[in-house]
Amino acid sequence: MNFKDGFLKVVFCASTKSREAGAPSNYARPRECGSERIVWRFKIGSVAGMSHTKTKVTLDDIRRAVGRNYTVAVAENPYYNDQHERKVWTWEKLIESAKSYLVGKDVPTKKFIREHTSRLTTWQSLAALWAIENPSQQLIIETSDWVRAPRRCYVICARTFGDRNGGVVEIGLPHHDAGGERHWISRDCKTRVLVNVD
Repeated sequence: MNFKDGFLKVVFCASTKSREAGAPSNYARPRECGSERIVWRFKIGSVAGMSHTKTKVTLDDIRRAVGRNYTVAVAENPYYNDQHERKVWTWEKLIESAKSYLVGKDVPTKKFIREHTSRLTTWQSLAALWAIENPSQQLIIETSDWVRAPRRCYVICARTFGDRNGGVVEIGLPHHDAGGERHWISRDCKTRVLVNVD
């Protein structure tokens, strides 16, 4: 994965020399990368800010990025119809609540963000973009049954709605027996801030 000049570049495995026919119409034209890989580039712009120029990410894009080790499903986003959640929470309030819970309210906010920020993986970036485009739904991305590695179950969804500073996505591992409990938030679809550990 690579971010450059406002583009997200994702390299997928390709079974044929070109998959251009299957690329979404609003993606930048794919560039071939040998016979085994293909590079898809699409404009991020200010998607996290709910701009009018939106990048569409499909479920197939996400499934292609996670590979065979994970399954991808869709469910209703419980935050979407919760009027209390819609009115109360913004990026700033989520950060302040997390800071108070994890390290104490006296720690400078900039320091907290710096020390609790990590980069999203390719599929997490795609999932975050999808969540902003589909705020009433959530993604459930979990380890396939046949995988022997530690089980993971991610729940990814829009967390704030109508925030003047842009959309916020929650990336969660909500189950103790599947990698959790941990939650992060992101508003640039490139990095995430840890906001909960139980």
